[in-house]
Amino acid sequence: MDKKKKRLTRGVIRLLDLPEELHPNTPRLTVYGRNDMLVENHMGILRYAANEAQLVTGAGTLRVTGEGLTLRLLGQEQVVISGALSSWEYE
Repeated sequence: MDKKKKRLTRGVIRLLDLPEELHPNTPRLTVYGRNDMLVENHMGILRYAANEAQLVTGAGTLRVTGEGLTLRLLGQEQVVISGALSSWEYE
């Protein structure tokens, strides 16, 4: 999506007072307990190791740390990170 379309979409979402998560580039994180995280609307994997995963999102680089991390599901816009999750932050 080019910059004009993104601005227009964001403007329509704000004008209609719709939730921000409806914007197509807004990442959505769903954490299940301490062992699974679903990341939707990611734009790619920057780095992956057993103790860290970095994903590119519309809100910046998402860094997930833990032990024994695996990419259980890897789709074009979704990824499930499994393992002993300890933290996540945007850089």
